[in-house]
Amino acid sequence: MTQSWKVVWYTATNVVNGDGKGWDTVKKTGVLYRDIADDIKNKIFQDRYGVGQMIPTENELVDDYGVSKITVRNAVDILVSEGYLQKKSGKGTFVISNRPFNRLSKADSFSAMLEYEGNQLTKKILSISVGEEGTIPQEFEQAQGQITRIERVYYLDDKPFILFTHYLRVPIEQVSAQFLENHSLYQVLKIAGISVKRFDDQFTVSEVSPKAKKVLRITKPMGMERIRRGFDQFDELVEYSEAVYNTQVHPYEIQYEV
Repeated sequence: MTQSWKVVWYTATNVVNGDGKGWDTVKKTGVLYRDIADDIKNKIFQDRYGVGQMIPTENELVDDYGVSKITVRNAVDILVSEGYLQKKSGKGTFVISNRPFNRLSKADSFSAMLEYEGNQLTKKILSISVGEEGTIPQEFEQAQGQITRIERVYYLDDKPFILFTHYLRVPIEQVSAQFLENHSLYQVLKIAGISVKRFDDQFTVSEVSPKAKKVLRITKPMGMERIRRGFDQFDELVEYSEAVYNTQVHPYEIQYEV
């Protein structure tokens, strides 16, 4: 018998295109400091400002964008509040996260929580291929454009923990195994110019497939699975992901901020 439950997530921050075409192409909100914050965030996603690195000084940002200091400060403060930047007195402002969703329905992402607890989370790509008709999820059968299928494993402290099968509405040439091993799936979507605005998560407890048992070294017949559907600003499906968790390694947790 399969049991299931469902969680819907809504993103709480503005999302910018990942086309990397420059400052003039990302002015969207009409609020100058918000636009500058989005542009800096985009550069964080593209690793132009890497995690642990210092961003340009306030004076340099004033020169770069041709705006006042107060506008730059407001933009930086937004990114500090969203968890992307941290100000260090006498040193500068540093990138502390490049995750597209630092704030998600007041819930911390599971992978972020694991890392905050001091665990080491590593990723391995098993395969990247074009999704063929008859093998892709039914929801994608009428989709326009190519569907890319990705299989990967998450290791928690060197133990196989999660087996993912992703289907993305992104051409395969825009997906790099090397990039995916060091970045999130949603950075790939952003760089492809796709904005994820909403998640629909469905959790089930069901029989584990032979492949998942082998890859994750699961000894029990039943396990936890999650189906995630990601939708863009037009409510079109852009991601369908299947995940199998080895909860013998670590239980699945959600921590809410109240």
